[in-house]
Amino acid sequence: MKRLLIPFLFIIAMWPAVLEAQSWCPPGAEWHYSANFCTGACNGYVRMFSSGDTIVQNQPCTKIERIRTYTSYFDPTIYVDTLSNLYTYSTAGIVWMFDPQMNAFDTLYDFNATIGDSWQLIHLPENSLGSDFLSVLDTGHVSVDGHQLRWLSVEYHFQGATGNNPPYLDTLIQRIGSNQFYMLPYDFPNGFFDGQEGGFFRCYTDNDISYQSPSVQTCDLPLRVTERALRRAPVIFPNPGNDQITVEFPAFAFADQMELYDAWGKKVLVVRIARERTLVDVSILPPGFYAYRLVNTAKGTVANGTWLKQ
Repeated sequence: MKRLLIPFLFIIAMWPAVLEAQSWCPPGAEWHYSANFCTGACNGYVRMFSSGDTIVQNQPCTKIERIRTYTSYFDPTIYVDTLSNLYTYSTAGIVWMFDPQMNAFDTLYDFNATIGDSWQLIHLPENSLGSDFLSVLDTGHVSVDGHQLRWLSVEYHFQGATGNNPPYLDTLIQRIGSNQFYMLPYDFPNGFFDGQEGGFFRCYTDNDISYQSPSVQTCDLPLRVTERALRRAPVIFPNPGNDQITVEFPAFAFADQMELYDAWGKKVLVVRIARERTLVDVSILPPGFYAYRLVNTAKGTVANGTWLKQ
């Protein structure tokens, strides 16, 4: 029997109100995600944005352009990649995305879903064995900048390319999409098959609303050519890991605290750390993916990334 879960960040935000009809990918819609391959050796993000209307297979839809920007800790050059365009539309609460493998539109989100409903994950970005699916645990509404949006608490079941994994928790928000992972769910955690183009959700904006993950400070990431870019990056290992992890970083990083966030962006652990190397006990945490921040409490974030507990 499944336990119904209500994301913490929404509990304090819900109140009775007249629900507003919301469009998907309106003018000005823009998403930012951490670049998935940049969790250890580099720093970067993927920016997606609505770039106008078009027609695909006689279907009016919106084109989403994608740009990935990153720099290596060992090479200060700033690189900019243009990723393939996405094509999407919505009707009656269902968000559709064009799938080149199927040569057809497939379901990305279904905001009409109720508890117990499920659907197969779309085969994007490139590789999917077709057995990965999503199931709905709970539903509700949240106010974002005065707009009432429906949310779905869900589990991702990645059973194909990476084997029979435990489910990953997420929250889908009408108009915004995933509150935790990349818009194209198959790229997380299976992205190493297709270049790991996108990772954790950072923020969403359009002409009416703005929403940011509580685990990040900015939508993009500052990419500067500095001496620090050439130095050794802070690391957390082993990754994946179990009940103990080591945090190691050079003295220039000046981090004195590590924060861990669960799949809903809730802070679940704060640990004081020493310079150079600290062994951290994470045995109280259940298996799953976590976002971490290494923080200088006086100056802000030193490094961030993701960690998987097996």
